[in-house]
Amino acid sequence: MTKALPKGYEEFQVWADVWALPTEQERRVQRMTSTQAELELFFQAVKPQLDAWIQYLNGFNLAAMAEPEKNLLNLALAVVEVSPAIELFDNPWPKDVYPWQKFTVAY
Repeated sequence: MTKALPKGYEEFQVWADVWALPTEQERRVQRMTSTQAELELFFQAVKPQLDAWIQYLNGFNLAAMAEPEKNLLNLALAVVEVSPAIELFDNPWPKDVYPWQKFTVAY
């Protein structure tokens, strides 16, 4: 399913189609079912854009955000959520810890 991005962000469409998921749970499952090589490829491709995306998204009201901007926000959140796997664990989830399938986030 195509998750449209704002005009000017088309080069990241391939990543949005996989990673611009609307919930933390969905993005975590994507992270855990990806290989470390896939995570690194995603992270290296989009991480350099993160600051610019945040600056762009700061111009929008979160409650009234259009779908393309929501997709860009979800893609940015995915980058942040993948970063521990790249920068700390060198694995989608820390080894020898509580099983990720049992981990839930309370909002």
